Amino acid sequence: MRLLGDTPTWLGQTLPIDLAPLGAPGCALMTAIDEYEVRNGAPWPINVPANLALLGSGFVLQAFVMDAAANALGATTSNGVKLRIGS
Repeated sequence: MRLLGDTPTWLGQTLPIDLAPLGAPGCALMTAIDEYEVRNGAPWPINVPANLALLGSGFVLQAFVMDAAANALGATTSNGVKLRIGS
């Protein structure tokens, strides 16, 4: 699952959120889940509208990988990456 968000909080909690209490030690939620997509494979095309108001906007992208053998939660997370639209 790919997660995409642009806020520093999710469900009232400041990010990152440690997932160890949920059974995933060493994993953290780095982004609000404003958009997500369940998909196999690496490419994830994101269409950005041609709107000058979006220049400089930022968001965080993170992968959430379902893996029943990994831990009690059955999932692991990637690091989050901060992205910005434009230069």
